Amino acid sequence: MKFFLGLIIGAAASGYLVNNMSAEQRRSLEVQIDKAGSKVKNSKVSEAVKDNVQQVASDVADVAAGKIDDVGDKASEKIADVSTTAGPTNT
Repeated sequence: MKFFLGLIIGAAASGYLVNNMSAEQRRSLEVQIDKAGSKVKNSKVSEAVKDNVQQVASDVADVAAGKIDDVGDKASEKIADVSTTAGPTNT
């Protein structure tokens, strides 16, 4: 509850400050925010996280594909077993 109260107060204060800024001050603030964002995007940590996420996604895809292949093979075997044990049908 305290977190949300602080968040609401911070948002209200930020809104008040931004509304009372001149156009030049807003542009200056936007430039500073963009610089901070680009520093985070270009950091080594973000690259490492991105690489690890890609590796995990690749590993998960490989495991999922293997499991799907296994299930498909088992289903095919069961269908083949049922058709051979049932024998020919007279229709």
